Amino acid sequence: MNPAKPTWWNTRRPWRALIPQLPVANALQKPVTGVVVHPQGRYGWNQGNWVDDDPEGYAVHYGLDIIGWLSRSGPRPLDKHSLCCSPTHGIVAWTGPDEHGFASIILRHSPRSMDRRRFSFFGDLEEVFVKKGQEVESGTPLGPPLHLRRKGRFFHFSLGYEIRRNGGWQDVFIDPGFSLNGKIVVRRPFR
Repeated sequence: MNPAKPTWWNTRRPWRALIPQLPVANALQKPVTGVVVHPQGRYGWNQGNWVDDDPEGYAVHYGLDIIGWLSRSGPRPLDKHSLCCSPTHGIVAWTGPDEHGFASIILRHSPRSMDRRRFSFFGDLEEVFVKKGQEVESGTPLGPPLHLRRKGRFFHFSLGYEIRRNGGWQDVFIDPGFSLNGKIVVRRPFR
């Protein structure tokens, strides 16, 4: 049985008004109060690319590279008990490889008939627990974050809109930090 659509589903409400939950949970049921983001994995212009070991140049990053979570006792690295979770009610629009060849997911958070559709993107996952067309609720586990030996665990998270423009669709990404219901801390990787 599919969960009931929320009242905002057919509206143009912005992401911020939906107050999406944090995109990570702990399978041991420890409360997650925020996320830890790599300094080169912040939304916007960043120098270097930590995932590809490229310290030079500048590039725009359209989301957050999440490397940990916040508990009441402080920052914790993502580990084997960490799960990527849906930020709010949605439908799995696509699953497949990201630009690095790792598992990824796109969730739709608006009907296809709208001219501005909300979406979220999860990249750099170890595996995917959901399938295309599946409805998910806020907090539904989507898959575990990727484990890269030297770098620990992380995943990429984006929020945005598909906007109809000039007869086609264009993706417009927003800074997830302004919408998420929790704290965001930027710090170097855990060692």
